[in-house]
Amino acid sequence: MSDINKKLAAGAFDVSTGSTTFYTVNTAAGSYLFLKSMLISNIGTSDATYTILLNGDAFPLSATLTTTDKMIAVPFLDAVISAGGTIGGYYNSANATCKYYISGREIVP
Repeated sequence: MSDINKKLAAGAFDVSTGSTTFYTVNTAAGSYLFLKSMLISNIGTSDATYTILLNGDAFPLSATLTTTDKMIAVPFLDAVISAGGTIGGYYNSANATCKYYISGREIVP
């Protein structure tokens, strides 16, 4: 059994109305992931509305980062995602650049 704390995903959101998958939990039976923390930043020149998806469901509901509130940190998520589950998301803004950093702990039997 492996029990690994790791960076799950980091990069820039795609601008779209659909989701890009950032991370897929190991598909081995009995695997699961503890989603621990997330940082989301807006380094662009306009407000950015982003959406995070866990297994295709919005989490949290879409939120907006303004040009003055450049980053949100969610340090204690403790969401559990089962084998094969996904973390994804997107943002929608013409002049914004939204970035993410997501960490967690994956258990694989």
